[in-house]
Amino acid sequence: MGVIPLGGHVELRGGRLLEIVPETLEDFLDDGPSGTTPVLLEHDPTRPLGWVTNVRTKHHRLLVYGDLDTAYPYAKAAERLIRSRTMYGLSPMVMTQNADRLYAPTGAWGRGLVASVPEVSLVWRPRIIGAAWHLG
Repeated sequence: MGVIPLGGHVELRGGRLLEIVPETLEDFLDDGPSGTTPVLLEHDPTRPLGWVTNVRTKHHRLLVYGDLDTAYPYAKAAERLIRSRTMYGLSPMVMTQNADRLYAPTGAWGRGLVASVPEVSLVWRPRIIGAAWHLG
């Protein structure tokens, strides 16, 4: 399982900031990423580790559930790195588009950045403070 703290920001290309809230990540939460969102090593599509199986919000955190697939050559090494807490950073690739979104403080809909997350990765240094993988 991975955890991404909600309420902070991530810097996008060009210096824009994306607020990390459920409304921003609604496409990731609503699309039902089960089995379709890959988990990669360092955002490298040639080094897959497994698949995201579920995403939920709970107590100001985004919980990312996934399975490492031992059929992939790097999966066992990734498991050892996470268990030993040597490498455990979680980094979603974030792609944004302007779309209608709900602004929770006002309860009003408006145009804003909505993010899609085509993959999540195991990384040395996550750009989102506190984003980390944990093995159960």
